[in-house]
Amino acid sequence: MKKLILLFLVVITTSCLGSKKVLESNKETNTKEKTEVKKDSVSNTTTNAEIKDRIVINVPETDNTELMEMFNSLLHRLNTSKTSGSNSYQMRYDEETKQLIADIKVAATKFQDTKVTSDTTKEKSFEEKTDDYISKKIKTIPWWLYGIAAFLMRKHILAILSFFIPGIRQVKTINDLFKKTTS
Repeated sequence: MKKLILLFLVVITTSCLGSKKVLESNKETNTKEKTEVKKDSVSNTTTNAEIKDRIVINVPETDNTELMEMFNSLLHRLNTSKTSGSNSYQMRYDEETKQLIADIKVAATKFQDTKVTSDTTKEKSFEEKTDDYISKKIKTIPWWLYGIAAFLMRKHILAILSFFIPGIRQVKTINDLFKKTTS
C-alpha cells in the first residue's frame, strides 16, 4: 500500500496538473489603391481652299464730258491694295473699259477641332495576413501539494538525508533539533 501511495505521489508531482491553450492572433492588413488614367484625343482638321474672286463694276457713260471727267478723277482715287499674310485685296479703275475692278484673295484656312477624353480606373485591393499562435501553458503545481508529498514521504526523505547527515536519525521531533545535547 505504501508503494502505491508513493507511486501516486510521484505521478501527481511530476505530471501536468492542468494545461491551458492560449491562442494569440496577429492580423496585418495592407490596402493598395491603384488609379489609372487613360487620355485619348481625337483631332478633326477641316481645310478650306483658297478663294480668288474678282468683282467688276461697270461705270455708266454719259454725254456730259464734265461729269465723266469728274467720275474718272474720283474713281482713280479708289486705286488701293492691302496685303496681310496670304490674304490681299486690290481695287483699281480701268479708264479704257470704264470698269471698277476689285480682286480679292483669301488664303486657305484650316479648322482643327480636338476632343480629349479621359478614362479613370480605380482599383482597390485589400490583403489581410493572419498569424495564429497556439501555445500550451502548464499550470504550476501548488506549494501545498509539495508539502503534502514531503509529509507523506518523510521516512524516505530522512533515510536519504541520513547518508549525508549521520545524526539526523536520532531526531524524532522538531524540538529534538533545537535541544542542546549534553556530553
